[in-house]
Amino acid sequence: MSNYLLGFIGGRGSGKSSAVRFAADILEANGCATNVVRPSRLLEDTLDIWHLDRTTSNLQKLSRLLREEFGKNTIPNAISRILIEREPCVTLWDGIRWYEDEQYVRSMKPSALIYLKTDKRLRFQRISARFEKFEEINSKITLDKFELSELEENEAYIADIGTRADYTIDNSKSIIDLILAHFQIMRSIKITAYLALILWRGLDISHYS
Repeated sequence: MSNYLLGFIGGRGSGKSSAVRFAADILEANGCATNVVRPSRLLEDTLDIWHLDRTTSNLQKLSRLLREEFGKNTIPNAISRILIEREPCVTLWDGIRWYEDEQYVRSMKPSALIYLKTDKRLRFQRISARFEKFEEINSKITLDKFELSELEENEAYIADIGTRADYTIDNSKSIIDLILAHFQIMRSIKITAYLALILWRGLDISHYS
């Protein structure tokens, strides 16, 4: 199998990045080169160039500005260039947020969308406990602020896109459930992944939690 595109959908704190890392490890362990693309990383790098804080608000403003000024396909076009340049066996897109993202994934063959469906309060707890963005380090995230951020345009379409995903993972459960869900998906889309091989290589699952 070559040039497979997997798009991961989920709100903040849903566990997308952990799911992507685990999927990449499964594939790499089976000799399949992977490439993880994260649109938010492109936005973060842009903020860094201008010495602007990596706040959720700034990321949302920048994303909105790019779409308004350069077109709604700006981010998918950037991802497309990355795919052309690297041509891995499987590309894992961490963070499908816009309808144009969904359309781009669907235009690629073979491809699949995976939705990380996670309880909102659990997502809030995860956000509160991590330190990725400026405001997560320098201020306390309240539930009210978290719920307001869910109404922003770059978050508002996620649940709807998720209803059309090829696979849905309930990531409100344990890490073992996440692992089993991944193997079931990999088998169903005919990407070979054997649990025995992963265990034999001594995969450390602690960094997926």
